[in-house]
Amino acid sequence: MDRLKYTRPLAERAYEEAVPGYDERGRLPARSMQTFWSISIANGDVKAALPEAGFLDDRFIRTYGSWAPA
Repeated sequence: MDRLKYTRPLAERAYEEAVPGYDERGRLPARSMQTFWSISIANGDVKAALPEAGFLDDRFIRTYGSWAPA
């Protein structure tokens, strides 16, 4: 609310719409990443999509089964 300058009702609505799209394990959505990389390449931020290991520390994702709530 503070950073986006949302009122509480709008922040709650945004949260309710966004959260179901998140993977609780932390995996990145492949379809969304294609869009992200297309935009990043078009903007000149990168020349090509990076491999996931180049920008994501997946230690928590890989070990999710050992620490996640039951």
